[in-house]
Amino acid sequence: MDYQKDRNVDVFSGREFSSKAEKFEFWMTNYFWYHFKWYVIIPLFIVTALLAWLISSLVRVDYDWEVVYAHLGEPDSAQVENVTEWAQDAVRSVTGNKKSRVRVTELSMSPGGERLIMGALDDYEYSLFFIDKETAEYYGSLGYFLEIDGERFALVEPLGLYAAVNDAEYKEHSPDENKFAGYTEAEMRDLNALLAEKHEEQVARAKEVFQSALEG
Repeated sequence: MDYQKDRNVDVFSGREFSSKAEKFEFWMTNYFWYHFKWYVIIPLFIVTALLAWLISSLVRVDYDWEVVYAHLGEPDSAQVENVTEWAQDAVRSVTGNKKSRVRVTELSMSPGGERLIMGALDDYEYSLFFIDKETAEYYGSLGYFLEIDGERFALVEPLGLYAAVNDAEYKEHSPDENKFAGYTEAEMRDLNALLAEKHEEQVARAKEVFQSALEG
């Protein structure tokens, strides 16, 4: 058999194929893919990971403040936008940083859904809260939120919500939490000191926002 003339015959195995497409599929599966698949998979994985990282870097927004909007009832996206706008203007005013960004976490609760807000109250990253009257009355009676200038809550009339400041205890990160980060004990101490200082500064700024709400 003349293999050079019969293009539907595999020159290595002598196998005959009914079409060139079938012959190509056989070659891809049994020769190219068998011997070179890892040379394809690994670069493809690297390129995909790099593209994913690049896209996430381009669309990611770094927020300077994490604010909680907690209320009874259904989620309210329009009010979330209102809270974001008001809080962002207030934060920029007290910090003097016109580029400060605020992200609002909405906690829409049914009666008895205290677990949601309790998690936020225990998280040192959340210092500034905006809550409805019912939530303010309930948690105020339990002694939550800081008393500032004799008040725990400040009515923000444009929002119809009450501003409040929470000062959850900063919880230090232990080396066990960062096994894969490779921090030394000295670096961990410095990191904890930096985060604790940042938390104190944020609470102080939250108090300023609260006082601005008190003053109307």
